[in-house]
Amino acid sequence: MRRFLDMLTSRRTSIALMAFIAVCGALGAWIPQSSSSTAEIVASWEARNPAVAGIADALGLREIFSSWWFVTVLAVFAAALTVATLRMFSSAAQRRDAVARKPRTEISGAAIERVAERARATGFREQRRAGSTRVFVRHGMGLWAPAILHVGLLVALVSGGIALALTRSAIADFSQGEIRMPGDDYYAVEDPADAPEVGVPLRFDGMKVENWPQGGLKEVVATLSVLDGTEDWTPRTVSINHPLRLRGHTIYAQPGEFGDAAFLVFTAEDGTEYPVRMEFVYAEAGEVVYTAEPLTIGGVALEGRWDPHGVRGPVPLALRLAGDDAVEPVTLAEGETATVAGLEVEYSFTGQWARFIIQKEPGILALLLGFAVIGAGSIMLYAWIPRVLVVEETAEGVCYSWYAARMPGSYLPELAEMLGANLRQGEDA
Repeated sequence: MRRFLDMLTSRRTSIALMAFIAVCGALGAWIPQSSSSTAEIVASWEARNPAVAGIADALGLREIFSSWWFVTVLAVFAAALTVATLRMFSSAAQRRDAVARKPRTEISGAAIERVAERARATGFREQRRAGSTRVFVRHGMGLWAPAILHVGLLVALVSGGIALALTRSAIADFSQGEIRMPGDDYYAVEDPADAPEVGVPLRFDGMKVENWPQGGLKEVVATLSVLDGTEDWTPRTVSINHPLRLRGHTIYAQPGEFGDAAFLVFTAEDGTEYPVRMEFVYAEAGEVVYTAEPLTIGGVALEGRWDPHGVRGPVPLALRLAGDDAVEPVTLAEGETATVAGLEVEYSFTGQWARFIIQKEPGILALLLGFAVIGAGSIMLYAWIPRVLVVEETAEGVCYSWYAARMPGSYLPELAEMLGANLRQGEDA
């Protein structure tokens, strides 16, 4: 059993497990996962990677983080961390009590009481006394730092595994001013039988975008108002880097899934009306954007161009038959009516649109707690470097043993001050 535990906690095993998890994370970031991807994202990725798409489906790489094999590897890693953490606590306790450290370097003529007095003056605390042997410790909390750091890693790993296995996701699609009531259909849902439900009405009030001076998105902040037990709407903000925690759920803003929309009403020759929202991703200054996929109206496929900054002309919206590059597109301003490919179209108004991921994440609070413990352990590791001095009285003076967790040479002056002797670096460890 000891040999098995040694193998489980070896550096080679840890590196192999971490490498496997890292590779799975990279694959999950590249291959659209069913829990957080829309049909458009999946279709676009498959079009760019037709050969890999079939392999991904065959190997079940669409749901990496909830697959049995990934959860099994996490369980093995958690077991290894558990054993390593328990061993670290045992090792820290032994170092605190200096169980394995026997005084062996003798200083003739030294008095143990004078050493003890100088040790206390330097900031050391006497940990225990066993006969003629006395143990002094400074920054003893630092002895536990590696173990506490591993506790944080273990809590984060286990809670993250629980969250990955049990998280339920859906994508909510909003137009500016639109209200989603509890029970309304989602744009996409991972498991229709177990969809997350916040349980309160949500209203999308709009988004504010901040760009870097040299170009590119710096921050996107959306406002979602909540109607929760009162008649007043409470505005809440959600950004890419700061999701919204609401009633046990987390709401994420999707990068690249927001922008302007032209709200149009198409009328066919038979009088049938088709109200649609033609959406465009956010266009930075000087950019012109196009519809990601053709919009089919009454059997006619149309594509649109969005020019909010007047790059191509003063009118923002242009429409034409999909794929017909030989025909000049029809341009419309808000409130105008035109005819496109035999369809009469009225440009009613412009508004924003956005999609949000809504997740029910069991274990997320424990995950955050794990990160907090990791932070505390890291601070302890570098702020409180522990030192242990073990001294024993002899007939000719004292014997001592000395331990410093890191950079022992830097603390030789401190040791010399306590012992009242000149020491050379590396004389005792």
